Amino acid sequence: MDFQIEIGRTKVRTGKNAAATAAPRWLAGVRAGSARAECAPTTPPRLRPPWPGLSPFRVADRTRLFGRTREIRALAAHFDRSGDGRAPVACLIGDSGAGKTSLVMAGLIPALFAGTDHRHTWIRIDPPAMGEADSWVEAVAAGILRRTEGREDDRFDAEGRLRQFGMLWRQDSPEAAAEYLASCWRRDHGAGARCLLILDPFDPVLSRDGAGSVVRLLDDLSLTGAFSVLVVMRSAHLAAFRQVAGSAGVPDWGRPFRVGRPAARWIGRFLSASPDFRMGESGRRVDPALLAEGEREIARFPGLLPFFSQFLSDLALRNPGADWLKDPAGGWEPSMKALLVRAGNAAVAEFDSEMLRDALSRLIEALPLPDDASDESPSIRWSELVATGDEGLRRLVEALIEARILLLNGGEKREARLSWAWPPGVKAWAPVREAEVERYRQMARLEQFREAKRRWETDRRSVVRLLHASRQIDDARTWLAAHARQPCLEGDLVAYLEESVALDDRIRQGGRVRERRRRATKFGLVAGAVVVLLLALAAWF
Repeated sequence: MDFQIEIGRTKVRTGKNAAATAAPRWLAGVRAGSARAECAPTTPPRLRPPWPGLSPFRVADRTRLFGRTREIRALAAHFDRSGDGRAPVACLIGDSGAGKTSLVMAGLIPALFAGTDHRHTWIRIDPPAMGEADSWVEAVAAGILRRTEGREDDRFDAEGRLRQFGMLWRQDSPEAAAEYLASCWRRDHGAGARCLLILDPFDPVLSRDGAGSVVRLLDDLSLTGAFSVLVVMRSAHLAAFRQVAGSAGVPDWGRPFRVGRPAARWIGRFLSASPDFRMGESGRRVDPALLAEGEREIARFPGLLPFFSQFLSDLALRNPGADWLKDPAGGWEPSMKALLVRAGNAAVAEFDSEMLRDALSRLIEALPLPDDASDESPSIRWSELVATGDEGLRRLVEALIEARILLLNGGEKREARLSWAWPPGVKAWAPVREAEVERYRQMARLEQFREAKRRWETDRRSVVRLLHASRQIDDARTWLAAHARQPCLEGDLVAYLEESVALDDRIRQGGRVRERRRRATKFGLVAGAVVVLLLALAAWF
């Protein structure tokens, strides 16, 4: 019996008699099914977006995946191995936005499972939100022990099995826990059932304590022979993954498969037309002029591709009767900028406004936005940014990478570089505009400091030329405090500002001493007058 579980919609459908039931809490983020079931679209074509946009391909989008034949064949050959012993394990790595998830869902899964029986299946597990390593272990177990709909007397208590797994994991051994999962799987799906576990993305687990335990569980599951494993991550995290695997005792675990960005001709073919149930094989076409503009901008900024895909999808849904999609009134660029603004707002929705402003200012200081005439986006080493230990900045960067606003490209973390996906769109985002205005104000203040320093040196370092006006001194203290947290000023300017602040402190200290003396004198005069008055009164009486 074929089955498909769509936990994201809290519905479970199985066989011919589809039933909708509430999914258990611990199944959130688990997607599973046989490719044969999913390759037949369950959603009417007219309701599905013509282009995938910011979302990756699904299994049903397999006909839209172009230019990946070699990668699909290599992955399928690796996972199609049969026989006893360890099941195949692989690591799919590539730059952000290279299409790793789309390759797995619309390429590998159909190649492996389309046309096979229901016992050959796959499970994709999303990372638990901000979860520690233990929650990853639980998510893997929950995906394997998912609820299936069959005869009433064949249903099992999935939550009870999950508790049993937890006891074995904590009190016995990882090997025993993995064998328990394998025995449950074989009991429910047959001794010859094959399952591909897909953990996508795997990057977040690498920064959690106990990440090695997750790799250890996956390794033990592959040793049972019942579960092949595919972990998907960005190239920049490969070195960290190897370190985690080494700590788990399996330093060479997982054969690496690298995925590059699709070639320009495949991008053009993907954008030029979209399947449409009304038009048969011809599909919905894009006006050549609009397509040329999009391809030209994507050539400048490859990270723009998913946003342009979303733009075409929105344009098609707004014009359902149009056979050709043309440049809308006002041009495509405002709509594209609006898409990026929405993505940015969603990425930082949970950030405190003050923290967001400060983190964005520091990010733009490290990674400035280019002018509109630039043909490329500046980049910065990822290692240089995270080496500051700035937790707020790190959280912001990770959120913007997930939202496709920042790109993380490179083979290893020490060489990986961050860049803006589409600078013109980023500049339209209100928090960035505000941060840039604040940065320009700060740079103007710094230039005033430098000009004051030049005048001071011209006047033979006269004391009166040192900064001691209230506003300038307050700004100087702020800059010196920021420089102490993260160096950002040249040494001679630091020395000038420190001397200015020291002079201001002496002036203020001198003023305080004079004020104390004045008060003491005034108090003495008043006290003396009171004493004289008291003596006079005493003499009178």
